[in-house]
Order: sequence, then C-alpha cells, then structure tokens
Amino acid sequence: MKKSLISTLFVLAAALIFVACGEKNNESASNNDFMGLEWSNQIGEDMLRKGAENYCKKLKDGGHNDWRLPNIDELRTLIKNHPGTQTGGTCKISKKAGKLSGEEWTTDCNGKDGINFSKLGATGIFWSSSVVSNDSTSNWAVNFDNGTIYSKDEGIGSAHCVRDAKENLQSTKAGDLLWSETAIKTKSEVDAQTAKTDVAQAKAETEEAKTEAKKQPTQPITAVQKSSGGTRIGNLEWSDRSSNEMTWSIAKGYCAKLNEGGHSDWRLPNIDELRTLLITDRVSSRCKVSERNNCLSLQDCWSCSSCVAKGVRYSDSRKCKDWGTYYADGRYSKLGDGNVWLWSSSILSFNNDHAWGVNFGGGFVYGYYMAGGGGNVRCVRGENNQTTSQKTVPQRTTFEWSKRSRTDMKWSQAVNYCKNLNENGYSDWRLPTISELRTLIEHCPETQTGGKCSVTDNCLSYKDCRNTPCKGCDYPLNGQYYSRLGDTERLWSSSVISDRPDKAWNVHFYFGYVDDISKGYDDYVRCVRGQNPPKPEENIKESAKQTKTKCKFSIQLSATQSKDEAIEEAEQYKPMKIRIIEAVVNGTTWYRLRTGCFASREEANEALPEIKDIVEDAMIMPE
Repeated sequence: MKKSLISTLFVLAAALIFVACGEKNNESASNNDFMGLEWSNQIGEDMLRKGAENYCKKLKDGGHNDWRLPNIDELRTLIKNHPGTQTGGTCKISKKAGKLSGEEWTTDCNGKDGINFSKLGATGIFWSSSVVSNDSTSNWAVNFDNGTIYSKDEGIGSAHCVRDAKENLQSTKAGDLLWSETAIKTKSEVDAQTAKTDVAQAKAETEEAKTEAKKQPTQPITAVQKSSGGTRIGNLEWSDRSSNEMTWSIAKGYCAKLNEGGHSDWRLPNIDELRTLLITDRVSSRCKVSERNNCLSLQDCWSCSSCVAKGVRYSDSRKCKDWGTYYADGRYSKLGDGNVWLWSSSILSFNNDHAWGVNFGGGFVYGYYMAGGGGNVRCVRGENNQTTSQKTVPQRTTFEWSKRSRTDMKWSQAVNYCKNLNENGYSDWRLPTISELRTLIEHCPETQTGGKCSVTDNCLSYKDCRNTPCKGCDYPLNGQYYSRLGDTERLWSSSVISDRPDKAWNVHFYFGYVDDISKGYDDYVRCVRGQNPPKPEENIKESAKQTKTKCKFSIQLSATQSKDEAIEEAEQYKPMKIRIIEAVVNGTTWYRLRTGCFASREEANEALPEIKDIVEDAMIMPE
C-alpha cells in the first residue's frame, strides 16, 4: 500500500515537472493551458472585424458553443519572444488596466525582427474584441509575423476564438506558474471523460441527423466502388483522406508525392472534380463555380443561394446569413467525409492567393486562403475531361500583378519590397503608379480608369487634381467590392503627391477611394510588372474632312487631357465604336471620346437615352 502511494506521488510529480518545463521553454502548448483559457482548434481567416466576432459567436468546436473573440489581454497571452507585447510586457495596451486609447500606444507595442512570435504557431493578423476607446471604428489587433499590437480599422484579419475553461481547468498557483489539474489527471480518467463526451455528442448528432434526413430529398448517388488503389466513382479514383490539415501548396505536393494502392499518378482535384463528391442537389447542380466553364470568380460565380446547402442570403449582400448546421455524419459526402473541408487545385480568378474548396460538414463550396492551414486532402487520379486554362485577370493592359503583401508597410518599404520581390520566377517587379493601380478598380465609375477623378500619372497635385469624384463610392452593396483582385485594403502607389512630397497616392479598395496618405503610414502592397500594350494611334486624329462630310452631330462621352487615358477609356467602350478627337482649346490639348454619326440633332436625341444608360454624362456635340 505504501509502495503504491509512493509510485502514485512520483507519477504526479513527474507530470507537474513536464508541464512546468513546457511552459518555461515556451514549447507548443495544448489548447487549454494559457491562463485558464481554451483556444479553438479552428481559425477563421480573411474576415472583417464584425465578421470575426460573429464567427466566434456561431462557432461549434470541441463540443462547445460558448466561444468568443478574445480581448486584447487574452490575445497577448499567445505572444512569445517579444518582451514589449507579450503578457506583462512594456506595451501599455490592456483592457484589464483600462488602457485602450490610441494615445496609450507607444513604440513598445511595435514589432521586431525575428520569427515565431506565437505560442500556437500562428502567423498573420488576428482581431481582438477590444475596441479602441477613442476610435469606435477600430479594434486592437496582434500581428504574429512580428509581434506588433496595433489599432486596426479595416481590412481583413483572422479570428482565433477563446472560451473560459473553468469546468476543466481548476487552476492552482505555484510560484510563477499557473498549473492545470487536467495536466495531472491519469490517462484512464481523461479517456473515460473523452469517451463519455464523444458518446453524448454522437448521440445528439445522430438524432439531429435523423430529423434532418427526413427533410432531405432522396438523391441518386453515382456508384461507389472500392478498388485496389482507392475508391472509384465514375471515371475518377479517390485516395484516402489525409490524416492532417495542411496549406494549399503542401496539399499539391502531398498529392504529387503520394504513392497509394500501387499508384503514384495522384493529383489535387480541380473544383469540378471535387464537387462530384457532394450529395446535395442544390450545390452539385446549381453552383456556377467551375474550372471547366472558366467561372472561378467569387463575385461572378458564387452565391449563397446556390453554393451553400442551406444558405440564406442577406437582403443587401451576397454573403450568407445562415451557413446552416455543420454535420459530422458525412451526409453531404459520397465518401462519408464529415465536418472537414477539402482543397481543390482551382485558384480564384480575381484573388490569386485563394483556392476553391468544398466544406463537407456544411455542404458548401467556398474560397480559402492558400497560406492558411485547415484543409484536408483527397487526391484523385484517372480520366479528367475538364478543360483547364490559365486563370488570368481580364485586364485592359499587359500588367501582371503579384500577390498582395501579407503585412502592411510604409511607403519606402513598399518601394523596396517590390524592387526585391521574386515571385513566379520574375524579379522585375515594381510599385505601380496611381494610373496603373486604378486599372484594378471596378464597379466605381468615378475612380476606375477613365472616371472623373482627376488624379492620374499626369496630374499628381493635391490642390489641382484631387477632386470630389476621387472620394469613390459608398459601402459595397450586393457583394460588389471595388477591386478586380478582391482587395478591400489600401494599396500603395509609387506616385508621390507633387505639392506634398511627404505623401503618396493610394487606393482604398473598400470604397474605391483614391486617397492621399503620409509616407509614414502603413498600407498593403501589390507589385506590378509589364507595360501598357501598343497604343492604337490610328484611332486618334480622325480626319477633319471625313468627319465633316459624314457627321453633323455626335455624342461625346468624356474629355481628358491625357492621350493615354483617352485610349484606355476607349477600350472600355469598344463596342460603341469610339472615336478619339484631338482638339486644342486655349492652348490646352484635349482628347474627346465620341460615338455616333448623325445628320441632325433630332436623330442624335433619339440615340442619346440609350447611351446615357451607359455613360450618364454623355451629351450631344456638333462636329
């Protein structure tokens, strides 16, 4: 008896030493050993701040549904290797201390060079729920790439949800360490508790599945046949699902190197192939996302009502009000995949750092951040009748755009970032000019190329060029953001404001806003390479003699002092057979975009309403 007691005490002491050493050495911690907090296994990526809060409120993970977005003190418990911003550091920002004003921020909150600033291995920007007390439009956030704490008012970030773990973390103070009693439970106690929880959860999900199954229409399922190499459905053979989650690039390499069932010709499936595994008629037949049909744009091809099994669309947005319930019983998968999502090889057309995937827990198709983990893999082999094509942004220029920078930076850093960038085998990247950057604006006529905003490469003065149209458009409605590449942040241009050399022009893509920003401010970057295509000089200088003999009136769409702008704008209205007329007025050269050829004003008046539907400011002009 005495010997047994001594053995038990020895085991408990060893367990305590193991936990203490792990904490002191900043080793990878379990999900619930940071100050009595439990962190979710799932991480929500690429979210606006309100979306991050809602994500945590709706999250069901580990059998719990009481998740929330962490406050800044809680988020700081995850920082390591940074004496300024980790818990107890010299950065003053703290909800507990009542120091949430932007005026409390000091350089101690700045990032530093190095790697591995997260105890959980996270990278990128994460939202906290703590609002900046003197700026209700901003929340405090942590950038785990460099350990920075800063106020963030817009753009996207990730959400790592947290919950109080009091029911299984009876904490005991011992010296400077917080000990969790779960760490010294015997393995049999832990296994018994886990089994009990799993049985209860499975029972609840089974009853829910039975109820839901009655609502689901019976659907024909393609024959599933087990073969020596994997599972065959139609002409495709599928591998076993990966046991681990991984990023997109790792997923591609995983399939390329896979040797399973005596086969080594596995590949990552494209989105058409992956969708053949769905058992939900609503998504499998109605969702437009397809590589075969060259429809890979989130904006043009995806909708909540057709690409989500139970999605309900907000009245003023293409976003889902309800993504439905996530099921672990595999009801949406022909191969029984439960609450997981799988990568496809198909990249989003206008957001080339995201790839399409299928979430089989909720039965929906969606785009996921390629550098983020969380996706599992099923590789495929066999006949592929899908025609694939290189996804390119349908630009009116021969520009090629880099991926957006992972972090924001000052203007001088942005210039060097592009100068030193090596991406896709190219090293001739540069920071785009403001005119080049404006070619990425869409759905905002005032600031997209050819719009009334006067700021261009040929007009860089704040006083003379920044007019009211440069303020862009209102909050995006109906899912129509203002970037052809899906950006919602501010991006730097290389164009310095001529009468304010301490500032440079940028574009705020959430509003389509051409803005002036101090070079010391932090913005994101997309680098560019290439140049404008040959200019159709033959379209300029219509023969005056020919114009007079054919037309007495025409309809003018716009006028500009820049020939390049006139040519680029003419490309937008190409089907209208645009002519560019060069004229000198009071010593200033103007390029006028005109269409139509009418013998009388009455004839021009008849054509004008249809043209004004396209160009609101169109007007009749004599030739």
